[in-house]
Amino acid sequence: MPQKTNVHFLSNGIPVILRNAPFHTCKILFSLHFGAGDETAPEYGITHFIEHLLGQSTTGDKTFGNLTKKIEILGGAISLYTTYNKIGCYINILPEHLIDTIQIIAPQITSPVFDTEKIEQEKHIILTEHKRYIAQNSWFLFAQENLFKNTGLGHSITGTPETIKSFTSESLSKYYHSHLSSDKFNIVVIGQINNTEKLLSELESTFGNMPH
Repeated sequence: MPQKTNVHFLSNGIPVILRNAPFHTCKILFSLHFGAGDETAPEYGITHFIEHLLGQSTTGDKTFGNLTKKIEILGGAISLYTTYNKIGCYINILPEHLIDTIQIIAPQITSPVFDTEKIEQEKHIILTEHKRYIAQNSWFLFAQENLFKNTGLGHSITGTPETIKSFTSESLSKYYHSHLSSDKFNIVVIGQINNTEKLLSELESTFGNMPH
Protein backbone atom coordinates (compact mmCIF):
# COMPACT_ATOMS: atom_id res chain seq x y z
CA MET A 1 0.00 0.00 0.00
CA PRO A 2 1.50 3.37 -1.01
CA GLN A 3 2.47 5.74 1.79
CA LYS A 4 0.72 9.09 1.96
CA THR A 5 2.68 12.32 1.74
CA ASN A 6 1.29 15.34 3.61
CA VAL A 7 2.33 18.96 3.17
CA HIS A 8 1.96 21.39 6.06
CA PHE A 9 2.94 25.04 6.34
CA LEU A 10 4.39 26.83 9.35
CA SER A 11 2.95 30.23 10.29
CA ASN A 12 5.66 31.99 8.25
CA GLY A 13 4.97 29.88 5.16
CA ILE A 14 7.77 27.31 5.44
CA PRO A 15 6.58 24.09 3.77
CA VAL A 16 6.98 20.91 5.82
CA ILE A 17 6.66 17.69 3.80
CA LEU A 18 5.93 14.59 5.91
CA ARG A 19 5.78 10.99 4.77
CA ASN A 20 5.18 8.33 7.39
CA ALA A 21 6.89 5.14 6.26
CA PRO A 22 7.72 1.79 7.91
CA PHE A 23 11.43 2.53 8.39
CA HIS A 24 13.46 1.99 11.52
CA THR A 25 14.79 5.56 11.27
CA CYS A 26 13.69 9.05 10.24
CA LYS A 27 15.34 10.90 7.39
CA ILE A 28 15.27 14.69 7.65
CA LEU A 29 16.25 17.14 4.93
CA PHE A 30 16.61 20.86 5.63
CA SER A 31 17.04 22.80 2.37
CA LEU A 32 18.17 26.42 2.12
CA HIS A 33 17.42 27.54 -1.41
CA PHE A 34 20.42 29.66 -2.27
CA GLY A 35 23.69 28.34 -3.61
CA ALA A 36 26.86 28.94 -5.58
CA GLY A 37 24.83 30.13 -8.55
CA ASP A 38 23.69 33.18 -6.58
CA GLU A 39 27.22 34.42 -5.91
CA THR A 40 28.95 37.38 -7.52
CA ALA A 41 32.65 37.14 -8.44
CA PRO A 42 33.97 38.46 -5.09
CA GLU A 43 31.69 35.94 -3.33
CA TYR A 44 32.71 32.82 -5.25
CA GLY A 45 32.84 29.94 -2.77
CA ILE A 46 31.04 31.72 0.07
CA THR A 47 28.03 29.35 0.10
CA HIS A 48 30.31 26.32 0.26
CA PHE A 49 32.33 28.00 3.02
CA ILE A 50 29.14 28.64 5.02
CA GLU A 51 28.10 25.00 4.58
CA HIS A 52 31.38 23.93 6.18
CA LEU A 53 30.80 26.27 9.11
CA LEU A 54 27.22 25.10 9.65
CA GLY A 55 28.71 21.72 10.50
CA GLN A 56 30.66 23.33 13.32
CA SER A 57 29.48 24.77 16.65
CA THR A 58 28.23 27.95 15.05
CA THR A 59 25.93 28.70 18.01
CA GLY A 60 28.87 29.63 20.21
CA ASP A 61 28.72 26.36 22.17
CA LYS A 62 32.40 25.36 22.26
CA THR A 63 31.98 22.74 24.99
CA PHE A 64 29.79 20.23 23.17
CA GLY A 65 31.77 19.66 20.01
CA ASN A 66 30.60 20.15 16.46
CA LEU A 67 27.26 19.37 14.90
CA THR A 68 28.35 15.98 13.58
CA LYS A 69 29.37 14.82 17.05
CA LYS A 70 26.09 16.02 18.55
CA ILE A 71 24.09 13.98 16.05
CA GLU A 72 26.34 10.94 16.39
CA ILE A 73 25.84 10.96 20.17
CA LEU A 74 22.14 10.38 19.42
CA GLY A 75 23.01 7.45 17.16
CA GLY A 76 22.44 9.39 13.95
CA ALA A 77 24.39 10.54 10.92
CA ILE A 78 24.49 13.91 9.17
CA SER A 79 25.66 15.13 5.78
CA LEU A 80 25.80 18.71 4.50
CA TYR A 81 26.29 19.67 0.87
CA THR A 82 26.33 22.66 -1.47
CA THR A 83 24.98 22.88 -5.02
CA TYR A 84 24.48 25.80 -7.37
CA ASN A 85 21.01 26.41 -5.98
CA LYS A 86 20.97 25.15 -2.40
CA ILE A 87 22.61 24.17 0.86
CA GLY A 88 21.30 20.83 2.06
CA CYS A 89 21.47 19.26 5.49
CA TYR A 90 20.50 15.57 5.51
CA ILE A 91 20.12 13.68 8.79
CA ASN A 92 19.32 10.03 9.49
CA ILE A 93 18.16 9.60 13.09
CA LEU A 94 16.27 7.19 15.34
CA PRO A 95 12.58 8.15 15.71
CA GLU A 96 12.87 8.64 19.47
CA HIS A 97 15.50 11.36 18.89
CA LEU A 98 13.65 13.26 16.16
CA ILE A 99 12.65 16.18 18.40
CA ASP A 100 16.10 16.32 20.02
CA THR A 101 17.67 16.51 16.57
CA ILE A 102 15.46 19.43 15.53
CA GLN A 103 16.37 21.28 18.73
CA ILE A 104 20.07 20.79 17.92
CA ILE A 105 19.93 21.78 14.26
CA ALA A 106 17.51 24.73 14.51
CA PRO A 107 19.88 27.30 16.09
CA GLN A 108 22.63 26.23 13.67
CA ILE A 109 20.37 27.28 10.80
CA THR A 110 18.43 30.23 12.23
CA SER A 111 21.11 32.03 14.26
CA PRO A 112 24.62 30.79 13.50
CA VAL A 113 27.64 32.51 14.98
CA PHE A 114 30.55 32.63 12.54
CA ASP A 115 33.52 32.36 14.86
CA THR A 116 36.72 34.02 13.59
CA GLU A 117 38.98 31.29 14.95
CA LYS A 118 36.94 28.56 13.23
CA ILE A 119 36.87 30.56 10.00
CA GLU A 120 40.67 30.74 9.89
CA GLN A 121 40.94 27.02 10.62
CA GLU A 122 38.40 26.20 7.93
CA LYS A 123 40.24 28.27 5.31
CA HIS A 124 43.15 25.81 5.37
CA ILE A 125 40.78 22.85 5.00
CA ILE A 126 38.82 24.40 2.13
CA LEU A 127 41.96 25.57 0.30
CA THR A 128 43.24 21.98 0.36
CA GLU A 129 39.84 20.72 -0.82
CA HIS A 130 39.85 23.34 -3.60
CA LYS A 131 43.31 22.33 -4.84
CA ARG A 132 42.29 18.67 -4.93
CA TYR A 133 39.04 19.48 -6.73
CA ILE A 134 40.83 21.57 -9.38
CA ALA A 135 43.45 18.86 -9.93
CA GLN A 136 40.82 16.15 -10.38
CA ASN A 137 38.40 18.16 -12.55
CA SER A 138 40.56 20.43 -14.70
CA TRP A 139 38.91 19.56 -18.03
CA PHE A 140 35.41 19.81 -16.58
CA LEU A 141 36.19 23.21 -15.05
CA PHE A 142 37.67 24.44 -18.35
CA ALA A 143 34.45 23.49 -20.16
CA GLN A 144 32.30 24.90 -17.37
CA GLU A 145 34.04 28.28 -17.34
CA ASN A 146 33.74 28.60 -21.12
CA LEU A 147 30.25 27.20 -21.64
CA PHE A 148 28.70 29.13 -18.75
CA LYS A 149 30.86 32.24 -18.81
CA ASN A 150 29.22 35.27 -17.15
CA THR A 151 26.54 33.11 -15.52
CA GLY A 152 26.13 31.73 -12.01
CA LEU A 153 27.30 28.32 -13.26
CA GLY A 154 30.63 29.48 -14.67
CA HIS A 155 32.78 28.91 -11.59
CA SER A 156 33.74 26.22 -9.13
CA ILE A 157 31.48 25.75 -6.10
CA THR A 158 34.60 25.92 -3.91
CA GLY A 159 35.48 29.41 -5.21
CA THR A 160 39.03 30.63 -5.77
CA PRO A 161 42.03 30.81 -3.42
CA GLU A 162 41.65 34.59 -3.37
CA THR A 163 37.97 34.58 -2.39
CA ILE A 164 38.41 31.77 0.14
CA LYS A 165 41.16 33.74 1.92
CA SER A 166 39.06 36.93 1.90
CA PHE A 167 36.05 35.70 3.88
CA THR A 168 35.51 37.15 7.36
CA SER A 169 32.97 36.67 10.10
CA GLU A 170 31.25 39.87 9.00
CA SER A 171 31.10 39.03 5.29
CA LEU A 172 29.89 35.47 5.93
CA SER A 173 27.20 36.58 8.38
CA LYS A 174 26.02 39.39 6.10
CA TYR A 175 25.74 37.08 3.10
CA TYR A 176 24.00 34.30 5.01
CA HIS A 177 21.40 36.45 6.70
CA SER A 178 20.68 38.42 3.53
CA HIS A 179 19.67 35.16 1.84
CA LEU A 180 18.05 33.27 4.72
CA SER A 181 14.26 33.58 4.57
CA SER A 182 11.19 31.43 5.03
CA ASP A 183 10.41 31.48 1.31
CA LYS A 184 13.83 29.95 0.57
CA PHE A 185 13.62 27.13 3.10
CA ASN A 186 11.80 23.83 3.38
CA ILE A 187 11.81 20.74 5.58
CA VAL A 188 11.20 17.12 4.61
CA VAL A 189 10.77 14.26 7.11
CA ILE A 190 10.35 10.66 5.94
CA GLY A 191 10.15 7.56 8.13
CA GLN A 192 8.67 6.52 11.43
CA ILE A 193 6.91 9.69 12.64
CA ASN A 194 5.34 8.72 15.96
CA ASN A 195 3.61 12.02 16.76
CA THR A 196 2.91 14.38 13.86
CA GLU A 197 1.29 17.04 16.03
CA LYS A 198 4.28 17.19 18.40
CA LEU A 199 6.68 17.31 15.45
CA LEU A 200 4.85 20.20 13.79
CA SER A 201 4.65 22.06 17.11
CA GLU A 202 8.42 21.74 17.57
CA LEU A 203 9.11 22.89 14.02
CA GLU A 204 6.82 25.89 14.55
CA SER A 205 8.61 26.89 17.76
CA THR A 206 12.09 26.51 16.23
CA PHE A 207 11.60 27.72 12.64
CA GLY A 208 8.31 29.64 12.74
CA ASN A 209 10.07 32.93 13.47
CA MET A 210 12.37 32.80 10.45
CA PRO A 211 11.84 36.10 8.59
CA HIS A 212 10.13 36.13 5.21
